[in-house]
Amino acid sequence: MAMRGKLLWGHFDGTSVHPVLTIPTCPSITARSSSSPAPTLILGTSGEILEWDCSESLAQSLLMSCLPTSTAFIVNELSTAHEMWEAVTNEYTYKGAYSQTHLCHEFLSS
Repeated sequence: MAMRGKLLWGHFDGTSVHPVLTIPTCPSITARSSSSPAPTLILGTSGEILEWDCSESLAQSLLMSCLPTSTAFIVNELSTAHEMWEAVTNEYTYKGAYSQTHLCHEFLSS
């Protein structure tokens, strides 16, 4: 519930994906240069990518802070909170349903 309240759950379940930088093209300056491609301009992303990266870092940090050291070693090299959560889920499924439920409850109540 805490991750949903912080609007971070999408980073764990994979529904929040990294935004893609869109590069608009500017129209051709003259008609005779229409055979050559128009130059592209990078105008910015209005903060969407930066905001997502910030939320992703927060999600990863919150997850790592709730993990025992042995599990943290397993997920430390993964690049997204979704990959980390999948690895934790797989690890605790292997260890047993009780351990998984306990960790999930502890994590979601933080």
